[in-house]
Amino acid sequence: MSRRRTAAILGLSTRTLQRWRRPALTEPRRGNRRPHNALTPWERVALEGALAARALADHSCRALSFHLLEQQGLTISPVTVWQRLRRVGASADRVRRRRHAVGLAPDTSFALKPNDLWCWDITHLRTRVPWRFFYLYVVLDWVSRKAVSWQLTESLSSATVPGLWDQGLEAEGLQDRPSLHPRSLSDRGTQMKARVTLRYFRRRLIEPLYARPRTPNDNPEIEAFFATLKTRPSYPGRFATFAEAECWCAAFIRWYNEEHHHSSLNFVTPAQRHAGEHDRVLLERTRLKQRLLEERKTYNRSITRQPAIMATTLA
Repeated sequence: MSRRRTAAILGLSTRTLQRWRRPALTEPRRGNRRPHNALTPWERVALEGALAARALADHSCRALSFHLLEQQGLTISPVTVWQRLRRVGASADRVRRRRHAVGLAPDTSFALKPNDLWCWDITHLRTRVPWRFFYLYVVLDWVSRKAVSWQLTESLSSATVPGLWDQGLEAEGLQDRPSLHPRSLSDRGTQMKARVTLRYFRRRLIEPLYARPRTPNDNPEIEAFFATLKTRPSYPGRFATFAEAECWCAAFIRWYNEEHHHSSLNFVTPAQRHAGEHDRVLLERTRLKQRLLEERKTYNRSITRQPAIMATTLA
């Protein structure tokens, strides 16, 4: 009996009969191939643990990715972390603020290495006495983000500026090398444009640059520094004594320079970037990521082949 007649009697199509007559497959049909860079089970567990850690609740996706790399030796991309945060509803879109800058921003394109440009500013620290503040002067290297000098005072005074800059020049070994003195970048505050400050800059052959009025984005590095300072979990908010504030600021700046892995510096510390050690550190991390990726590829390929091997063995 022909296939067509048989199909007509059974009420089936000839293609169905043809498919039924084929020999059984020796291995299960594959679906979508497992990506070679898919996370391994232990990497997923580590990621879930990092997302659930209370101490890491305020970390960004990049900071969480770096934490897993440094603390657990796992290379998980910030995009993967972000996707997982979105999946559990722990991330939201961020909207950029409008900018209303007027005029041209100061040219900082010349700053390519440490000590080319120093930015500086002053912030107030609250005390337990109403309307009494301490004032923190900080000079920050534009390229390395290292705090090269700082002073804490009980009052605002332009007379503090020469000593602040002399401290930084001496620490960097530039006191007697005027040709290598960095340029200055600041806002247009009273202490920045005072006669004492301008006379000091002329004597030291330091060229001052100024941000546009009401435009903190022209000097973002020092603004970010003060934001990091005042959002530290250990920041007390108010200080009881001048000695307490000075001790806390010294400990913070030591941590910021030596231990803080700066996101704008590819998570090297400002001290490492200032000393030129960042190339070695980043090369070591690249080698670690390549090794871990190869291990992940090997694992995921073995998982993909296991069903086929099991099917062949059973057959």
